[in-house]
Amino acid sequence: MEELTVEEIIKYAIRVEQEAYQFYKKASRILGGNELKSLTDELAEQELGHLNQLKAYIKEDTVIEEELSYLLTVDTSLFDRIIAVRDIPSCSTTGDIFKIALDREQTTQKNYEMLFQLEKLGEEIRSTFGSLAQKEAFHANLISEKLARMKGRC
Repeated sequence: MEELTVEEIIKYAIRVEQEAYQFYKKASRILGGNELKSLTDELAEQELGHLNQLKAYIKEDTVIEEELSYLLTVDTSLFDRIIAVRDIPSCSTTGDIFKIALDREQTTQKNYEMLFQLEKLGEEIRSTFGSLAQKEAFHANLISEKLARMKGRC
């Protein structure tokens, strides 16, 4: 458990979304002409949308400054787990890339679900984290389906 301000929590989520966007852009380059490239392109664009949504809370003053400074006790045990899987090793197969992506999405979903439970975040921010948890679950389902189809072809 760690004490973080609302602003630190939002900045953490921004970092996660930036890294997710970069991950999918790199995956897209690696996959090249692969049929799964369109999925990584789509996921990159969705992560960019999440990123912009979170950035608005800080840059566009949609949250009062006083609220950003509230201190909350947060279980940060999953925070480092997302960061640890952010890169794609050079010898990765398509299946490896999607397994990494699935792990990222599932861990991000769990983080957003945990953040959604923090009532002191304020309704708008909590709602955003709830929505992002659902979107990450959707991404995880898409990736799981692709992995299942890939296994079926072997």
